[in-house]
Amino acid sequence: MATLTVKVTEELELNGRERGSEVSIDVTSITETFHRILDVGTASAQTVVQMDASAANAAGGTLLTTNVSYFRITNLDATNFVAITIQNDGTEEYMIKLDAGESYLLFNSKIDANAAGNSSAAAGNLTDIDNILAQADSASCQLEVFAALT
Repeated sequence: MATLTVKVTEELELNGRERGSEVSIDVTSITETFHRILDVGTASAQTVVQMDASAANAAGGTLLTTNVSYFRITNLDATNFVAITIQNDGTEEYMIKLDAGESYLLFNSKIDANAAGNSSAAAGNLTDIDNILAQADSASCQLEVFAALT
């Protein structure tokens, strides 16, 4: 087993004073990684990664949801953005815009997308991510996907 150390560093000098910070987290007991660089087109959203709660189904690129301890997706393009859609079993999803050079991090595989837009839903409504999709905006882009699993 291994330990993955993730560091987020912000460097900012504003009005002659350092305002940035660094946050570091150790993700322990890592036994597997998933790493891929792929081309994403503009025609339609394509599957970047699939996840499944059943160990029997988690093979050949499908990640076992209960074992996902860290997930990063990075837009390697220098100009164009990519729309990332994160879904659970097709009934809930949310989308983020990943501009050129940006990354999106997750430290687990749970989501809840609330169409009503209120915060009254209990945290118990969190469900497993099943699919992560991507679609480039105006030109094909490359994405880097990295996951660490326990």
